[in-house]
Amino acid sequence: MTLRAHAPHAPRRRRPLAVAGALLALCAASCRVRRDDPPDPCFASEPDRCFVSHGAWVVLDRAVARGHAAVDRALDRAIGYWSAPPDALRGWLVTLEDHEVECNGAPASGCTSWRRGTLRVQVLDPACPETAQLVHELGHVVHQDPGHREREWCRDAEQEATRELVRGPGASAGCGRSRYYTGPPAAPGACSGPSGEGR
Repeated sequence: MTLRAHAPHAPRRRRPLAVAGALLALCAASCRVRRDDPPDPCFASEPDRCFVSHGAWVVLDRAVARGHAAVDRALDRAIGYWSAPPDALRGWLVTLEDHEVECNGAPASGCTSWRRGTLRVQVLDPACPETAQLVHELGHVVHQDPGHREREWCRDAEQEATRELVRGPGASAGCGRSRYYTGPPAAPGACSGPSGEGR
C-alpha cells in the first residue's frame, strides 16, 4: 500500500493546548474508566509486551514486534501533533493489534472509547509498530469527536506524521522492510479532509 498526498488545501488550525487540556480535565473524572492498577497479568510477567508509556497501559498483540521505544516515540509524536497535555493518556488502556479492530460494529484501523477508556489500533505492519494510527486515534482522545466534525482533522497531515515515524531516523528495524508509507512526503499544507477509518 502506498499513501500519496492529495491536492493542497488551507492548513487546519489545531485547538490550543489550554482548551484541549481543559476539555480533558473536565471529562477525566466523569466520562471514562480510569485504571490505576495493571489491567492484565502480562504487566507482571511480560514487560516487553505489556508496559506503561506516557501514563497509559500499553499491550502489544503477540504478533506485534516488541517495541517499547517505538511506542514511546509514536505517542510522543501523537501528543505533540495535537499539542495535547503530556498525561493525556494517563490511565487509558492502549492495545496495538495485528488485525482490524471492531468499532461501532464495523471493521476499522482504530477505535477510541471514552466510556471504556480504551484506544485500540491496528498495526498495519506487525514488524513495524509505528504503522499504528496512533496520531489519528489520539485526536479522538483530545477532541472527543467520533464523527470527525472538528476542523482540526486533516488526513494528509496525520498520515505525514505517521510516515515520518515509519521512515524517519530511529524507526524500528522492521520498518525498513515495511511496504507501508513508501510514498513521498505530503505537500506542506495538504489536507484531503478527515479520515473515516478510525472512530
